[in-house]
Amino acid sequence: EIATRIMLGIPQQPVMLQPMEMDCIAAKVPVFSFARLKNSDPRLGVEMQSTGEVACFGVNKYEAFLKAMISAGFKIPTKNILISIGPSQQKIEFVQYAQMLAEMGYQLYATKTTAEFLRTHGGLASLIPVHKPFVKREPNVSTMLKAGKLDLVI
Repeated sequence: EIATRIMLGIPQQPVMLQPMEMDCIAAKVPVFSFARLKNSDPRLGVEMQSTGEVACFGVNKYEAFLKAMISAGFKIPTKNILISIGPSQQKIEFVQYAQMLAEMGYQLYATKTTAEFLRTHGGLASLIPVHKPFVKREPNVSTMLKAGKLDLVI
């Protein structure tokens, strides 16, 4: 009721809520039709709708989210991960995670500017640069995706 009033612009007095003491946290993720239907198009437009969701508990938000993603059919990458991150601030925030992935044994690939940034600021010398799809040179993101050489794209 309070949320509805706020959305309608009706002034509300602040409500003091008592957070519950919990030993776990929950995460919920959508499950889409194409994960269950053969020959469906995973590149649907605005009409794409989830057909359900999965909720899981964990000791922290990361564990809960990972459990929910796996339950929804997400496959944990086994070898090759492509990283292509936009603005510099996002690259700065991602450096520590790229380092973790490298330490876990993943082969990291990245588009040109992301590769340069992660090599310079993250010490990721083993990172392999790849060309964006519109660049007609190899290694190329499109070619690698079509050949099934990438397990995850970030």
